[in-house]
Order: sequence, then C-alpha cells, then structure tokens
Amino acid sequence: GHRYGTRFRSMTPTICFCLPTLNEATTLEQTVRSVCDTGPVWIYDTGSTDGTVELAKSLGCEVYSGVFRDFAQLRNTAFAVAREKADWVFMLSGGATVQHPERLSALLAGVPDSSDALLVRVRGWHVEYELPLLLRSEGDVQYRGATHEWVDARTSGPIDGVWVEFHRSPHEDRRPRWESDRVILEREVSRDLFYLAQTQE
Repeated sequence: GHRYGTRFRSMTPTICFCLPTLNEATTLEQTVRSVCDTGPVWIYDTGSTDGTVELAKSLGCEVYSGVFRDFAQLRNTAFAVAREKADWVFMLSGGATVQHPERLSALLAGVPDSSDALLVRVRGWHVEYELPLLLRSEGDVQYRGATHEWVDARTSGPIDGVWVEFHRSPHEDRRPRWESDRVILEREVSRDLFYLAQTQE
C-alpha cells in the first residue's frame, strides 16, 4: 500500500483529532473541550443544519465540508485530510470524550513502526470494548464496510492510560441512523446483486 513520507517524524509525535459530524451541536463542545489542549481538532461536516459548523469554528476547530455516501467513505475522506496535519490522527465520534489525552504523546513515542493503528478502550452504556481509533498518518490504513465500517491496517494495543467515554443516551432516537443504514444497504445490494446472489448459493 501507499506509504506517506517521513516529514512528521520527531522525538515527540504530534497528534490531531478528527471528528466527522452531522448535526452534533448538542454534544460537540464536550468532545472538543476534552482534547483541544492536546492537539488541533479537525471537523469533517456532511451537511449539518443545527449550528454544528458555526459552533465548531467558535471552538477553534478547522472545518471541512464534504459529502456522505457511506461510513467507510466518510472516515476515509476525513482521514485523508487529517493525516496531513500530524504524525497520528485520533478518530472521534459524536458524543465521545477522551480521558487523559495528555498522555498520548508519551505513549505514541514508543509505538513500533510495525503498527499503523492502535486500539483504544471505549466505555459507555455499562459496556467496554476496543476500537482502532489512533491511526498513523504515514500508515497503510483503509476503512472498509458501508455501514459497520472497520479499519484494515496493522493493528496493536489496546493502549493503557487513555480511553474514550461515550456519553450518548441509550434512549436516543436511533431511527435516523437506521434509515441511513437502510438506504446505504439498498444501494450496495443493487450494485453488488450478482455477487450477493452468488454468495447465497
């Protein structure tokens, strides 16, 4: 895969935070304030109408406006721009806060070149799981999957001492996300119908 240059390499790795958004005004500020003292926050917005973009700019975030086709495309496009900003990109989600981000530089300084993605523990709704949220800017990293996207990269971890708290309510109305997933899946089925039919045989 394509490897980026070594222009960012330093004794103390730099980090930026990337947050794809669509109408995240109610949770954006807590997410940004949890990390803004550690590194710049970059927003990839896909058409918010609730003041998300204006709020992000007021909080000092760099905002890029783009399109949404599916979740892999969303994060691949966001990462493609964010990776130009620092050695590592921390991929965030709305409603999340990062705990102890000030520890990241020291942790990242010891990561071997054989790892392009690092697992981070995520806590919320009385469950804990791990996601590859820290991505090396020079790494061979690709998101795949239209709805439940995953990272295709050399992954290690989880890291210690830094984790994500997810603050969305379990009672949140998930119907807009479900409707979005339905539209994406219908498009994918129509595009790959022959493949899916062969899979069923």
